[in-house]
Amino acid sequence: MPSFTVVGMVTFFGASAKVPLSTLILISEMTGGYVLLVPAMLSIFTAYLISGKSASFQVRSIQGLTLEHTRNSGGFGTLKGSR
Repeated sequence: MPSFTVVGMVTFFGASAKVPLSTLILISEMTGGYVLLVPAMLSIFTAYLISGKSASFQVRSIQGLTLEHTRNSGGFGTLKGSR
């Protein structure tokens, strides 16, 4: 698999899911090495900053239960459920 493809995939996922650090671990697991870690780090954090506060996975409804994910100032989030 070409390097640009792998870096592009993890960049898109890291920015849309708002999980840049987990995505860096993912790329080292996918490729079996650390060769692409620095290019992926630069592209993921750039895309993360550009994407702003919008994320693909924020509000979900499962059988009448609404799950809402909120972030605090430290970057960590909480998951609240309501009916």
